[in-house]
Amino acid sequence: MTIAGQTQKPGANGLQWDPNASAWNPAMDTGSNTQQDLPFVIEGTGGPVEQPNIDVAPLALASTQGPNTTANQTLTIGNDGEANLTWNIAEEPAAIVMAPAPAAVDARRAPATVGRSVPRRIVRPEAVLLNEGFEGGVVPPSGWTRQAQAPTTWGISTYDPHSGTYYADIEYDPGMNPQSEWLLSPELTLSSGTLSFWSFGSVYWCRDNFDNCDLEVWLVVGPTAGDGDDIYVGLADPSWPESWTWAQSTFDLTPLLPGGPVRVGFRYVGEDGAEVALDDIVLDGETGPVICANPADVPWLSEAPTSGTTAAGGSTPVTVTFNSTGLAMGTYTANLCITSNDPDPGPGNGTNLVVVPVELTVADVGPGPSVLEIPTLAPVGGALLGLLLAGLGLGTLRRRRA
Repeated sequence: MTIAGQTQKPGANGLQWDPNASAWNPAMDTGSNTQQDLPFVIEGTGGPVEQPNIDVAPLALASTQGPNTTANQTLTIGNDGEANLTWNIAEEPAAIVMAPAPAAVDARRAPATVGRSVPRRIVRPEAVLLNEGFEGGVVPPSGWTRQAQAPTTWGISTYDPHSGTYYADIEYDPGMNPQSEWLLSPELTLSSGTLSFWSFGSVYWCRDNFDNCDLEVWLVVGPTAGDGDDIYVGLADPSWPESWTWAQSTFDLTPLLPGGPVRVGFRYVGEDGAEVALDDIVLDGETGPVICANPADVPWLSEAPTSGTTAAGGSTPVTVTFNSTGLAMGTYTANLCITSNDPDPGPGNGTNLVVVPVELTVADVGPGPSVLEIPTLAPVGGALLGLLLAGLGLGTLRRRRA
């Protein structure tokens, strides 16, 4: 603390700190040797309060390994602040990414089992304005409309829905008729909104090799879709990681809203294209996912330690173990939710909530290096043969007696 001030008798009086009494007392007047109880003005500000500052590295973890194996990685929790950091790690399950059943690259219809990808958006139920999963078993569902151009248009399917029993589906027209097929939601007057839905299609026919089909999203104004006054939102095609894999698309509609009633329009447009599917359409008013709101144990993931105190300027290593025992081939995701006494609100590194995405891919990683067994040779002969085999890249040598 800084003290600025003086008595009414400059030069002769002051305040003096008494460490025994832990108090400021008037100083003695040097002329009269008597204590002068004269007024002082004391102004002061306290120094900065020492705070911790969390620094986590790395900010994402991933492991690719074979079935029934374990792998360890290190997560470092650092403290760049000036006070002790107390922290805790919780797990949050995310999603499983499953590959589709094998299918020809140029297939026009989905295989028996389609893939699944990780959700990009988690919706709060209380904010939902529109929720359609086609579980009524008909297309168009109640309140929706369908606007068709070609003989082949939107219909209902049970082949392999993203969730539930049913989904909307459209195939390419075998007569090669141009298709501009609309599926239109009920009319809504929105002041804000975020649209998310799941779809799949053929990246071969619709995007990468040919551009013969697209799944477009529109805000339809008025009774007829495609009459020139509609508002284009975007494409679902870029969200598809590969053919026949359910993927989530998310669009912020707020900056596009015209201020009046609109319908959400899904338009399949194509000629000589391929099948496209649509499921789990949600329109809500939230701004993003709720991260780390539902922590729970992730069976294939573990950490040691899961909590601790890290001194100022120090760091604590955490061993993160990936365990693929009993897991099917595929990609599994989760979050590590690191909460602490860092004073800054999160989420984000350097805040009281650091979220570390974790991904485990279980795959056939192939055999390790080959092992050759050779008879025991004389020292010179064995060394020469070892150098020869090593140079040819034939693997590791293991000796055995002849």
